[in-house]
Amino acid sequence: MRNLSLILASFITLVSCTVEPLSTNENVSQNETITNSENVQYLTTEIIPNFMTANINGVQFNNLKPMDYVDASTNQVKIETYTTEGINYKYLLIQGSNTTMNAVASNESLIINLRIPQSQWSAGTYDLVSENATIMNGSNSSIGFYDLGRGNKTISVEQGSIRVTDFDIAAKRIKGNFNITYYLITNNNIIEGPFTLTNGTFNYELDDPYFQ
Repeated sequence: MRNLSLILASFITLVSCTVEPLSTNENVSQNETITNSENVQYLTTEIIPNFMTANINGVQFNNLKPMDYVDASTNQVKIETYTTEGINYKYLLIQGSNTTMNAVASNESLIINLRIPQSQWSAGTYDLVSENATIMNGSNSSIGFYDLGRGNKTISVEQGSIRVTDFDIAAKRIKGNFNITYYLITNNNIIEGPFTLTNGTFNYELDDPYFQ
């Protein structure tokens, strides 16, 4: 067992983590893609079951869940509030991981955090920036990618976009896609990259008490 210390924004502290086997997720529907004018591909089919998938540098990861997810009684999303220049801004946190809060890390352990500001809680395509290089002022969606097994984290996003295909308060459901080109910084402060995360998808229940 080895201990990891990782503070994810202002509220998640990872003391130690162990990796779950990657799910083959046989229920994921076959992916179809479309290409927009910027030559960015998006999935057009849903994830079954819910949660997140992503192709990271050619390796497919399926059924990525929040680190604290246990079962259907566990919230899938969280509302966070950030204060900038005296103004409070709400963000929706969508997290996907193949590890849990109390796990042993392997080289495949990872966390993806997507934070969507309230101003973008509707269908549309938005820029996606690194959470380490943005001011939480309600204007940008951000992503944090943490390569836990090797202690690396996203230092910058060279190009990124997030497409919210469905934000349904009545049905309490958010769905969408995301892609980024990014650089990582290692524990030795070495910058590596660029790398790609493509065909990222998410399908989560809006089950934070804020939406009740």
